[in-house]
Amino acid sequence: MEKEYSARDKILDAALVEFGTHGYTKASTNRIYQEAKVSKGLIFKIFQSKDNLFTEVFKRSLGRMLSEMELTKITDSHDMIEKMMAVVAWKLKYATSHPQDTLVMMEGFNSPPKEVQLYLQEHIRELTVLSTRSFFSDISMENIRDEYTKEDVLTNLEIGMIGLQEKYLSQKMTLDDMESFKDLGLKFLNTILKGMEKK
Repeated sequence: MEKEYSARDKILDAALVEFGTHGYTKASTNRIYQEAKVSKGLIFKIFQSKDNLFTEVFKRSLGRMLSEMELTKITDSHDMIEKMMAVVAWKLKYATSHPQDTLVMMEGFNSPPKEVQLYLQEHIRELTVLSTRSFFSDISMENIRDEYTKEDVLTNLEIGMIGLQEKYLSQKMTLDDMESFKDLGLKFLNTILKGMEKK
């Protein structure tokens, strides 16, 4: 079992470089097995298909980023906009220091392989809802109009995040595009928050 686990990791490491460098379509399982120093048959024995392999690489890259984010104290601020800016800045820094992981995640978000598109889109939507709820769970209701409950605020922000995801992540984005996306996203979410605040 240990031998197969080790081979699995070698394949995933090689596949990360391959998908991150060439994208899903141009990625070659021949280059992956050669780089991993395993037999080609072992790739398909463990992962069954190139689609499943890409999905596992995507999930692993996303999991690593989320784990590191959970371990990092990003900001002490309770101001929602400052908090959002700090998180986005952290993600940009992470993207720079983990380019292969980021490129695989961006392909999963932007243009996932058709065979796994529905799975990844559903996974990404669930993640958006979960991260929005987690991120804004300590939002102060002090400046929010009485007609809105905390659940209303979270739901509106959740809808906003899903809308941003649908509009911008459905386009082909590059690492360079992330900076302008950050500014547009923060402006949009700030507009949603301001619309619920007391005058």
